[in-house]
Amino acid sequence: MRRANEPLDLDPGRQTLVSVGSMASAIESLPGSAFENLLVVSPNAPARVEKTIERQGGDASRCGHIPLTSSGLSYEGPLWTTSPVAPSDLTGLNMRYSRAMEHVESGRGCFCFDGVQLLLMYAAADDVQRLLTTMASATRTREVAGVYGLAREAVTPETYERLASIFDDSADRRPR
Repeated sequence: MRRANEPLDLDPGRQTLVSVGSMASAIESLPGSAFENLLVVSPNAPARVEKTIERQGGDASRCGHIPLTSSGLSYEGPLWTTSPVAPSDLTGLNMRYSRAMEHVESGRGCFCFDGVQLLLMYAAADDVQRLLTTMASATRTREVAGVYGLAREAVTPETYERLASIFDDSADRRPR
């Protein structure tokens, strides 16, 4: 497990589970190179995702967002977005992910799933594990780095270990 001061390894195809604080975003853990071609799944509104990317020094016009929310959203800005998907709709999420990943460059791009724990509030752990296994495998096959943010205190140690087994690496970015 990588500690807070160690940079994330964004080698093409590498998939990393990142433990973040309950109010933190996995986007904040990404190095600058990730923002050259980034796809984000996040429960945050597109305007907030845009601001987080810009705070990290990224150009939002080079990034995409799949809003993970059951409410309608209105957004006009540089970040390209898909239609929102409810966190309980794992099939719809996987479909949007598959289409959006066509815009992420193999060998260069980055995929960031911010707020994995939200899925566990709406779907069975087995179903979430299958979805994340599918996403991590597809992202790895496309040679795209993947970062999956999880508020560690929101899940049991058993659930964490089960999810961590899907990924190549883990990192802890929680405040000390």
